[in-house]
Amino acid sequence: MVVAVFALVAFACGDDVDVVTDSGSTDTGTDGGGTGTPIDIPWLAAGAPPVGLTPCPDGWREVTGAYVTECDPYPEAGPEACGPGEAHFPGEPGCRAVGAACPSGDYATVLPSTGEIIYVKAGADPGGEGSRSSPYGSLSEVSWLTVTAGTTVALAKGTYAGTLPLQPGAQVIGACARDTIVTGVDAPVLAVVTVNRSGAPAVVRNLSIADAPQIGAVVRVGRELTLEGVIIERSRIAGLVAGGSGAVLTLDDVVVRGVRPEAGTGALGRTLSPGRSRSVGCGDYRASRFRAHDRLAFGVRFLDMPRRGAGVRRRCHLRDHASREVSHSERGDLRGLRGPPRHFRRSR
Repeated sequence: MVVAVFALVAFACGDDVDVVTDSGSTDTGTDGGGTGTPIDIPWLAAGAPPVGLTPCPDGWREVTGAYVTECDPYPEAGPEACGPGEAHFPGEPGCRAVGAACPSGDYATVLPSTGEIIYVKAGADPGGEGSRSSPYGSLSEVSWLTVTAGTTVALAKGTYAGTLPLQPGAQVIGACARDTIVTGVDAPVLAVVTVNRSGAPAVVRNLSIADAPQIGAVVRVGRELTLEGVIIERSRIAGLVAGGSGAVLTLDDVVVRGVRPEAGTGALGRTLSPGRSRSVGCGDYRASRFRAHDRLAFGVRFLDMPRRGAGVRRRCHLRDHASREVSHSERGDLRGLRGPPRHFRRSR
């Protein structure tokens, strides 16, 4: 069921067209000076078109306004205040763990049965070998250039300073979003999670990126990244960026919250951004069970997108998405709906 935001897209997706007479004034009259044929608009007397947004999806409730009944993904009291590692996703009854539940042991309950696994445990003794019995003690001990397709980096419970520069097809799996936390690095690094080249999607699962002084995750031209069971909170500038034709960012069970302004410049924080370049197309966002809230400026932002052209790939697919509590520039979000295709299913 498509809700109100899609109705906005229908009006905003085309280019602006101004009808002007030869004298430069807006043409509001009829051709040839005639009276014209009256237009029959059946709903005009009622004051609003009969927009049908119901029945609501499972878990959503009907809310009747002045002119239309719409669907709200949360109870009347709003989303619940959740504990660490939890979120109240749209259409769900209340708080639950983001991603996998926290295990009793140090590492994720489920790890791949094939391929190499490199183990990292915060605070482990120096000189580890990356095995389960002798893990590395920090992210900096991992040789990320050799973590190629089919290789998994398993992060134990703990807090890790550093970044995750991934190769295509590699994956990082934390114990759970509540107890495995990556904090970025105090250095001129663009993002905590990056993908170094094109190829199979890199994957990050079951961890949090918290208080990083940079963007949570960035995907560049032709590269692919999948986030599952990930919380990004209080990152700088943006939570997520997919910039450039062919960049694909897939999200499932992901929360972005509390994005902070850029340090020093005060540039406003954004949840999803296509990046700042106008010379390439925006990436392809594919999201289900996605929640964004408590951010400073923009929810889903498309203002910097170039006009559609040959070879430019620009799409945004959001399913079961809630974007709430924007502090500034709500109008910017609506203006951002103009231009490329966007598909919002059960969005709020």
